[in-house]
Amino acid sequence: MSNHIKQFKQFIYDSAGDNTHQINEENLQYCLKSVEGCLRAFFKGRKPSLSPSGMSVERRKMWHLLNKTKGYNKDQFKPTSRIKMLVSSVAEFIIVFLMKEAGIKIHNEQDKLNMEFQGVKMKGSCDYGLDGKMHDFKCCSGDNYRVKWKNTKTLLEHDEFGYIIQLPTYHKGAEWSTGVGGWDVYNLDTGDIKHISAKKLDYEMDMSIEHFEEKLKDVKRAKSWEEFPPCHQPIITKSGVEQLDWRCARCPFVKTCWGNKYEPTKKNINQISYIKRSEGAER
Repeated sequence: MSNHIKQFKQFIYDSAGDNTHQINEENLQYCLKSVEGCLRAFFKGRKPSLSPSGMSVERRKMWHLLNKTKGYNKDQFKPTSRIKMLVSSVAEFIIVFLMKEAGIKIHNEQDKLNMEFQGVKMKGSCDYGLDGKMHDFKCCSGDNYRVKWKNTKTLLEHDEFGYIIQLPTYHKGAEWSTGVGGWDVYNLDTGDIKHISAKKLDYEMDMSIEHFEEKLKDVKRAKSWEEFPPCHQPIITKSGVEQLDWRCARCPFVKTCWGNKYEPTKKNINQISYIKRSEGAER
């Protein structure tokens, strides 16, 4: 267990029933303002753009993002997923507030960063620095905590959202950063927290940046998104129904890529999927 996580857990244990701790008002106000920002952002549509959190996308979607293809100005997520993402965002600011109250020297929290790859400029914001190194904070379910975030090996095996590439990208954009530290991961189911060090991932991080730049070169040369295959092929369910891959179904450009070949269905408020239209249906 890393030293700052030990310090944090000891603080939480010691603070139970402790009437002597004096809350740092600056820390508190920053946390409250950040939580307010999460709540306000929940009701705003997000315009799709190429950012560090989306650097792992396939070439077709990258073309849409780079060329600002008009897509849905709303999240293509189930209602339950939107709530979970909101709770995760709020939990992050609360946990980081408590870490600062524990005396952990967090710095450059939510810094706005500018990065450039192959002449393409991107903007993003990092989570925070610790001991001069770039750190990222993640909230996850109990299952992901045990599987994806078990260690660096399992993260490499389950990195469908591109977490490996984000840290070196933020590091590249931050003048103060002396290197990449790792991820502080919070289990939303149990309240446990741990640190996953990025110490042994230098090669993988370098390769992820190199691969991204190769994709970016291809995308910049292309005149149309149709020059690239679909990011993900449709799947056949156990019942024999053809359905879009979940990553396509929640992509803002789903209609641009697939037109009316697939139609959205809502079996209940918590399930949104796209299935193939019946033969003879209007297209």
